[in-house]
Order: sequence, then C-alpha cells, then structure tokens
Amino acid sequence: MRADSVALMHEFAEAYAVRDFDRALTCFSDDVIYSLHADREVVPFAGVTIGKAQVRKRWEMIAAMFDMPLYRLEHAALHGDELHASIAYRFRHIVSGEEIEGNMRGVLWVRGGLFARINEFHDRGRVEAFFRLIAKSATQ
Repeated sequence: MRADSVALMHEFAEAYAVRDFDRALTCFSDDVIYSLHADREVVPFAGVTIGKAQVRKRWEMIAAMFDMPLYRLEHAALHGDELHASIAYRFRHIVSGEEIEGNMRGVLWVRGGLFARINEFHDRGRVEAFFRLIAKSATQ
C-alpha cells in the first residue's frame, strides 16, 4: 500500500460527505467487502455488504433515515498493509430529530488502487443504544 491510498481516502470522504455516491463508489473495487461492526438486528444496515451495488443500497438506506450535518476525515495513515482512518460524524434521525455524533474508525485494504475491503468500527454499545432510542421514539 502506498501513500496514494491516503489520497484515495480523502477522495472517498469528500464525496461521501456530500452524498455523492457515484463519486464515492469510484474509490471501491467492484467486489468490495464492507463490514460495519454492530448488531444487524438493532442497526439495520450493519453487517457485511459485498459489491458496489449492495454498498450503494446500504448508503441509500442510511440517507433515507438520516441527515448528515458532519462527516469529516480527521486522520488517515498507513500501518503496514492497512490504511487506518478516523472520521468525525454527526447524524440526525429524520423522523425523531435525535442526533448521534462521534468518531468512527476504518481499517481499509487497497487492491489495484481501489478499496477492496473496509472494516468500519463504532462505539458499538452507544450506536446500538441510539438505534433502540430512535426505534422507541418512532413507535410513540
């Protein structure tokens, strides 16, 4: 992995921040494996997603549920054959108005100049508690 992998991460984060999914997906291999580590029974878009088309569907699900006032790459650095990234975020649930903010971590692998595997990590307990809160507020 080379320093241009850091530039690729900047390109992805800039595109995703403005929900330019077409541009963001140009950073991914066709068979990308994208893992968001949380309980899928609580967070509907958690788990493993394979391929660009499925990643787009996941992002569209997120966009339908949340406004995104903040999505900013804070740090990206190479660690051996991995790229480690930290992203500051704030998401506002459209139905309830509830917000969650924090930092997520990504561990990414590049193949052929594109992201081939992504592991996205959050404070799992906090994120799952937030999803329980918005599920409860949606039923009231």
